[in-house]
Amino acid sequence: MLQSKIVSAYKALTKLSQQDLPIRLAFDLFKIKQQLQPQWDFQIEEETKAAATATQLPGGRLEFPSAETADVFRKKLAEIAEMDVELEIKKASIPLTAEIRLSVEDIEALKDFVEFE
Repeated sequence: MLQSKIVSAYKALTKLSQQDLPIRLAFDLFKIKQQLQPQWDFQIEEETKAAATATQLPGGRLEFPSAETADVFRKKLAEIAEMDVELEIKKASIPLTAEIRLSVEDIEALKDFVEFE
């Protein structure tokens, strides 16, 4: 599985974790999030290293000393996103009748980790 898919799923799980869910579903999603945590931590660590030469501007944007360093940063992020990661995760089940708010992007991000029934 690609690192970029794991990061997207982690973000969607973080969003879901802000909602009150039935205990079984909350626990199943919690377990999946725990399994993805090391890859999320790796992503943050690598992004931080890659952005070491940048200055953070208000609003979270990064400013690099040159176009070349910005290109190196973008290439590094692309390499990380394309990394293949071995994960074996038991999917959680979310009934389509559940009172949960998700975007289409969230559903796309979670499709490898959740069965929507």
